[in-house]
Amino acid sequence: VNECLYPDLHDCSVYAWCINTNGSYLCYCKEEFQDTSPRLLEEPGKICSVRKEPPSLRESCSEGNCDTRWGLRYAVIVTCGTLFNYSWCIIVADSYRNNNEKTRDCS
Repeated sequence: VNECLYPDLHDCSVYAWCINTNGSYLCYCKEEFQDTSPRLLEEPGKICSVRKEPPSLRESCSEGNCDTRWGLRYAVIVTCGTLFNYSWCIIVADSYRNNNEKTRDCS
């Protein structure tokens, strides 16, 4: 039986690949996601969380806007923040949406 064909027969995350093996299956988180399963070595791919990009202190937002990076259904929304009297792009929220790339104006 190929457990991967039947969601009731495996417990892989919906964001993981299910790989059928002889008499069992393996789960691997997709590229856009990080494996945060509690028993990562024994049971990978059970919980897959979105990879979050750290705020980039090299990315200036003096122009008044910052890039918003979109993944499969997920975005890391950044805005202008002040640190050491300079304006930088920082993460302010996470959002789920189906788009490629957007820009968010800083105000």
